[in-house]
Amino acid sequence: MIPKKVVLENFLSFGTPASTIEFADNEPLWVLGGPNGVGKSAVFDAITFCLFGCHRGGAREIDPLVRHGANGFAVSFEFQFNGTDYKVSRNRGKTSTQSVEERAGDSWKRVPNVNSVSDVAKWSEATLGVNFEAFKASVLLRQGEADAIIMAKGTERLRILKKIIGAEKYETLSSRVHDAARTKETECSQLAQQFHQVPDVTREERAAAGQAIETAEA
Repeated sequence: MIPKKVVLENFLSFGTPASTIEFADNEPLWVLGGPNGVGKSAVFDAITFCLFGCHRGGAREIDPLVRHGANGFAVSFEFQFNGTDYKVSRNRGKTSTQSVEERAGDSWKRVPNVNSVSDVAKWSEATLGVNFEAFKASVLLRQGEADAIIMAKGTERLRILKKIIGAEKYETLSSRVHDAARTKETECSQLAQQFHQVPDVTREERAAAGQAIETAEA
């Protein structure tokens, strides 16, 4: 995934008018710098909230994300994945709205059947191949948690790493191959048993069969 742009309005420390952070294509590295409280982590919270509806700690409570004194917020995240540009937008006010759009030329086209909060999260997981926890651990390591993968227990670490490298699909394929192999081995064993149960053909029976063939051909 290649981040392109993050837009924040009344989101945590960002107010009105909306603040836009663009990641130019010609820069190999971007760094967000500044003193505590200026909103560095808020940028990453906006990204995770757009994609998965979650923010720091994985909490789904939205009210703490609204800037003090505001009635709601709006955030959007543009990124490129597998050569396609996407934009995920979420708005919180009297009503909440969310959408996923795909770039089509100079305009945006809404991705169909992705409308609800859960729809967007499911689309993000299916498209990126990771859920919120794996995304946070592999891409957005929070301050003080850079060793999240290292400190995780064996089972949890394995689960995170599998999500990161997409090993689950290969495990599924491997399981299917082994199941098919076991089925074929069973069939082969059954056929072998049937073969060994077939009685031997005597020389007289072969001679009689040959004579029958000659008679039929004549």
